[in-house]
Amino acid sequence: MQAQDFSQAVPELSLNEQEREVASALAAHGLQVANLGADPNSAPAVKRSSKHSATLRNASAMTTSDSSATAAIGGLNDARKTCGMDHGWSGPRPGLIARYESGNLSRLPENLEQKISNRRFHTAAVGACEPSSGSQGFARFRVAILLY
Repeated sequence: MQAQDFSQAVPELSLNEQEREVASALAAHGLQVANLGADPNSAPAVKRSSKHSATLRNASAMTTSDSSATAAIGGLNDARKTCGMDHGWSGPRPGLIARYESGNLSRLPENLEQKISNRRFHTAAVGACEPSSGSQGFARFRVAILLY
């Protein structure tokens, strides 16, 4: 009898890389994501289709004024704090809070995609943190998304 390997390879990503992966997935749905323009000294390091590139350029343009940069960084910090919380949120009240753990950050949870598809939300902030100690299976990443 031959042994089979059912392990799933999960990439090693920093919290910033995790946030950018999810932010790119949100941008693909037409949302402006604070994380993609949060650092005024660097452009997003994500290669995507021309539609993605336009969305990323738009998000990056959010940092052209100090107040926009401050708002983007504030949204990022609020999302990161919210990620570490079991309930509630940090900062201004978002229209929707999504928290989840996953082994695949390139795909958003189906129920979140459905809520985004109604076009009620226009902006988002993504925060990543360490998965809870009770994580099971392939849940390697923990994410909070604040939608406005």
